Amino acid sequence: FLEAWMDESGGEPSSEITAVEIEEAIEIVKHITDYREKRAEEDPSDVARTETADGRYTLGLLQAYTGDLSTAGENLNTALEVFLSTVGVSHDKTKNCRRRLEQLWKREAAQQALEEQQGQP
Repeated sequence: FLEAWMDESGGEPSSEITAVEIEEAIEIVKHITDYREKRAEEDPSDVARTETADGRYTLGLLQAYTGDLSTAGENLNTALEVFLSTVGVSHDKTKNCRRRLEQLWKREAAQQALEEQQGQP
């Protein structure tokens, strides 16, 4: 859902999911990601690190959906760094994360340009 939303919506919220559902999803994904990060401390394998990156990636998409672009960018950046070091540059996870991060940067730039434009008399 979130990947399709980023590809098609241009940042506009969807009527398919409510704000409450998104907030609940964020809390669940945060909990899962925290658990995976603690587990990865004990098991620093690439598999454990990649699972943690999957959580950060999903969390970043959810935060982008809510408009929290800076936090979304931090989570997507963290996920990308792990994907690059574990599964490599040509893996689909890495490619998808990089593409979402680029979409996020474009969205941030457009939002900033709009704010600057509105701030001028």
